[in-house]
Amino acid sequence: MQNAAQELRTKQTALTKGLASNAFQLLYQPIYNIQHDQKHDSTAIYAVEALLRWHHDGNCYTPQSFLDLLEDSDEILAVGAWVLKTACAAVHQWQQSLTPQLHCSVNLSYKQLRSVHLVSLVKAALESSGLEATYLIIEIAEQHLKTNCTQSLANLRELSQLGVQIALDNFGIGHASLGYLKRFPLDILKVDKSLINNTQHEPSLKDFSLAVINLGHSLKLKVIAEGIENADQLALIQANQCQYAQGYLLSSPLTAQQFTALISSPAK
Repeated sequence: MQNAAQELRTKQTALTKGLASNAFQLLYQPIYNIQHDQKHDSTAIYAVEALLRWHHDGNCYTPQSFLDLLEDSDEILAVGAWVLKTACAAVHQWQQSLTPQLHCSVNLSYKQLRSVHLVSLVKAALESSGLEATYLIIEIAEQHLKTNCTQSLANLRELSQLGVQIALDNFGIGHASLGYLKRFPLDILKVDKSLINNTQHEPSLKDFSLAVINLGHSLKLKVIAEGIENADQLALIQANQCQYAQGYLLSSPLTAQQFTALISSPAK
């Protein structure tokens, strides 16, 4: 127990110094327009989702293994601001040189969503990068809407007024009521990957996932299916008019250099 506690303290300390030590990295996972005629054409890429990675002690960690620790400190706000600024700058550069309509999708942490400084941080990132607000997508997790916070709602409404798109992430696995879909200024519904991934093992999930897609369409929202890993899953959502998707079948998360190479290569 003492060893575990010491390891945890060491990890927390390293996390708080992550920005200063250049330990954080962004990967970019393409989100495709799957109704596009040429799936491998760069113009079929609607957006990239910026995904945070932490390099520590010879390992590369995904947010699932360190985000809670980061949330426990105020450093999450500084890291979140860095992610926003870095991703916006990268996407604007790709727009200028290779793919003009590319969107930038960034996840917000719980503390960011509730921060009184959120809107000013977004404005600063847009101004410094040159990215237009309409090309920025802010992703919020479904579970973050459960806590009644007037600041969160005010932040999202102000961002929406700027032209920023708001996406509800991981939809279908939490307990947010349907009322939230009307109360919050949403533009995009992201169907959680667990609903898509498990349709082969749990046939009932097939109907449920399709119901979620249809719900998004009925509310005039864009719908993105997450976690597409095989051709059957892709065919399922295409047959039900889901326009956007991401997942390892389409592309794994890429470094900035890898994504540049992807959109620079000739269409196949």
